[in-house]
Amino acid sequence: MKLMQKFFSVLGITLLAMGLAQAVDMKGPGFTTLTDAQPTDSGKKVEVTEFFWYGCPHCHTLDPVLTEWVKKTRRCNYFQTCPSILPRLFPSTTKNLLRTRSTWQS
Repeated sequence: MKLMQKFFSVLGITLLAMGLAQAVDMKGPGFTTLTDAQPTDSGKKVEVTEFFWYGCPHCHTLDPVLTEWVKKTRRCNYFQTCPSILPRLFPSTTKNLLRTRSTWQS
């Protein structure tokens, strides 16, 4: 009996959360509808940009899954990465990353 109660409790919470997620008004305050498409480097492909932080364990865990996804969708997607920086928390790491990126781009 307790198993059934837990099951229906979880099911109810899940359905409630799904309903609330659908109720978000994308035309309300905090959202801006773009009239023109933003320029991209990908031409007619869907452009996907990953923002990550080198010190993030979640980003590190997601990387193998994301790498496989990129391999599977290479023909229709353009994928690029952009490392995030936290200058106030890690000033030396930020400086080193910016120096390295400027070397790559020259």
